[in-house]
Amino acid sequence: MSSTGGSAGSRVAEHMSMLDAAVDGLLDAGLAELSDSDLVEVMRGVEQWLRRAEAVSHRLVVESVERSVPASLGYSSPKKLLIDVLRISGADASARLTAARELGVWHTMAGEPMPPVLPETAAAQSDGDIGTDHVRAIAKVMRKIPHAVDNDAVADAEAVLANLARSGTPEDVEQAGHRLLAYLNPDGNLGDDRDGNADGASRSVGRTPS
Repeated sequence: MSSTGGSAGSRVAEHMSMLDAAVDGLLDAGLAELSDSDLVEVMRGVEQWLRRAEAVSHRLVVESVERSVPASLGYSSPKKLLIDVLRISGADASARLTAARELGVWHTMAGEPMPPVLPETAAAQSDGDIGTDHVRAIAKVMRKIPHAVDNDAVADAEAVLANLARSGTPEDVEQAGHRLLAYLNPDGNLGDDRDGNADGASRSVGRTPS
């Protein structure tokens, strides 16, 4: 391993060690001594960390797919790797791959980074302001926007939903999504929507892990 790689590996190991120590500390902490308001703040803080951890998971999935780690370890697909290595269900593995495809930063064949398919949603999750259910609600609405809607309007719609999600619930996003879809396609005559299509997948082979 190169010195650069070794240094990076050491930093990652250090971060993991600090994370373990923080979790151990919270597991042993005396919560009964906290005031009601302090307890609520800890709940919020932990939730924010869990949401940000999802963004870290996306980075790991992207890195493993772009490096062809599944194939090098003998797995037939990224999904098979996640199921076996993380001991998760097939449904969970598929959901994580879909999230990484939509929120992860993938790269061109030349190594240039590409913005996430849902950039504002990705930023909100990295900040810890939205969780998995928020992301799913936003993605569901975005897939229903007809292909005939221009790219600027699509980007604006995603930004509106992501901003709402930062202060609202997934249900709030769903309700706003219905109104947004009605606004973008009031007559329902703009043709096929994005549902069921790998929107943005053609931008990179790495965006279509399965």
